[in-house]
Amino acid sequence: MKSLTSFLGILLFKKIFFIYIIFAFIITALEINSKYNLTKDNLNREFSIIKTSSFKNLSQGVYNHDTNKIENIVKEIINTNNIVGMSIKLLDNQIVYEKGLLSNNNLNFYEYFLKIDNKKIAKVFLFYDKNAVYNLIKDDILIITIATLAKFIVIFFLFIYFIYHIITVPLKKIIEATRQVDNKNRAFVHLDNTKEYTELTELADSFNYMSKRIFEDYENVSKLNAKLKKQKTDLIEANEYKNFFLANISHELKTPLNPIVLISSVMLKNKNNEFSEKTIEDLKIINKSSNELKILIDDILDLTKIEAGDITLNYEYINIRELFNNLTTIFKQAAQRKNLEYEISINIKDDYQILDSRRFNQICRNLINNAIKFTNEGFVKVELFESSTQLKVNVIDSGIGLKKQDIKKVFTSFKQLDASTTRKYGGTGLGLAISKELAKLHDGDIFVESVEGKGSCFSFIFYKKNKEDITCTFKKKKKEEFDNNKELKLIISDKVENYSKIDIIIINSNPLLFFKLDIFLKKQKDINLIQFDSLNKVEELIKNEISNKYIIIIEIEQNNKKFLEILKSRYDIILIGIGKSDDEIYDCVVNRPIENENILKQIKKLIK
Repeated sequence: MKSLTSFLGILLFKKIFFIYIIFAFIITALEINSKYNLTKDNLNREFSIIKTSSFKNLSQGVYNHDTNKIENIVKEIINTNNIVGMSIKLLDNQIVYEKGLLSNNNLNFYEYFLKIDNKKIAKVFLFYDKNAVYNLIKDDILIITIATLAKFIVIFFLFIYFIYHIITVPLKKIIEATRQVDNKNRAFVHLDNTKEYTELTELADSFNYMSKRIFEDYENVSKLNAKLKKQKTDLIEANEYKNFFLANISHELKTPLNPIVLISSVMLKNKNNEFSEKTIEDLKIINKSSNELKILIDDILDLTKIEAGDITLNYEYINIRELFNNLTTIFKQAAQRKNLEYEISINIKDDYQILDSRRFNQICRNLINNAIKFTNEGFVKVELFESSTQLKVNVIDSGIGLKKQDIKKVFTSFKQLDASTTRKYGGTGLGLAISKELAKLHDGDIFVESVEGKGSCFSFIFYKKNKEDITCTFKKKKKEEFDNNKELKLIISDKVENYSKIDIIIINSNPLLFFKLDIFLKKQKDINLIQFDSLNKVEELIKNEISNKYIIIIEIEQNNKKFLEILKSRYDIILIGIGKSDDEIYDCVVNRPIENENILKQIKKLIK
């Protein structure tokens, strides 16, 4: 609770206190002074009356030397309230008669002359106390002072009372209402003690309006947030479906595309001269288009893996000088076909470095390919050099360059400068976006310096790795065979981290069949999902004995029966078949269409 001194009435009173005291002092002083002057005038008037009433008799008594008469008159005068002494002297200061107090520092006197026939004959001195005026008005001064203090106290309490009820109480109601206002509660202020429309009433009305708006806005925001959360969930799910779909479809596209590329490449050699020139040209078109499509599919696969966070770098010792020479030599012919000067510069001390050669190649390929693609005349220069902690690749060209505002756009997926650039130079806008993300995986980055119409410099910088940065995540059987299988290596590494989870393998030879099931199982916290496209890879994984028991989900096909029987006889596995079968080899058979919850229920039942 707040102290008395914090009340608004007292705070306001403090502001005007000294002004009030000054004015009260001035008014009181003026009132006392007025009373003093009035009393002084009354005293002088009293002396005048004494003079008038005694003047004739006293003048005759002095003139006739009638001592008895003078004494009687003096006694009568001294007996009044304010006269304490009286002296009558002739003009030569000879004393005629004296009575009472005559010599005292606290005395004042009133003087007048006695006359006979308008001729001065003597002087009369009436002595009175200097404090006579004060003594007359001291009670009045006390009353005035008490009245002033009483007014001060009354005004003070009236001021506090009315301030408290007119201002403080309404303000407290408003303050209390503001404390009650939150996102879920509405608070209104009703000033029932305010009969007139004042500023406080206006403040209360404004608060009520604000409270109403806050509550309405909160309801609207809550509804909007609910919609946004649902949309976010839908978008995340759609993105997962999209990534899964792209990954699987891209894989399915690559499978028939590889033999097309391979066969067309072999046929282009035309060893037996059995193809005509037109056929050779057609084969070139097929081979070129297939390679371009393969690159596009690889880019889409990389993009989906990057978005899903599934890309892992495989560090190894390599001869970076040899790797870089081989890489850059590939583009030499492409530069010569466009009559470009093509220069390679290598300035490193240690040829052997630790890096992911495949991803390093991919980044450099994208940068060099873009430099040649967007340079019509001039040069392309590729540099490799090192510092104590970093390796740096510069790809410099004299091509079309970039506008300053377009530099950030080139690293956005599917984003190209404009439609005319796409039509003229082709491409999907994925290369640089993927390269930048791969550079970040190397603890590095790609930087750009460019001037429109003059050329660009793309710099790929990354930190050197030490031996201790490469760690072995598990012990392997048949080490040499296992090291050659990079896909299996990544799966085993992930298995070590998720040892306590249920290990489920999907033989995904039909991506559309397992599309939704894959998404569903990946969301389960207690499931570690692995996918293969063949049973051979399953056996390689099981041989390493990372898990005691695997659950394999597979589409029922007759040609898989013998291999599954061998697997089941050798290893402790559980088989779930999708389709129709009475074969005892399957621990559980689930009919199509696949119901995700039913599959999960069967898995838990089989584990128990």
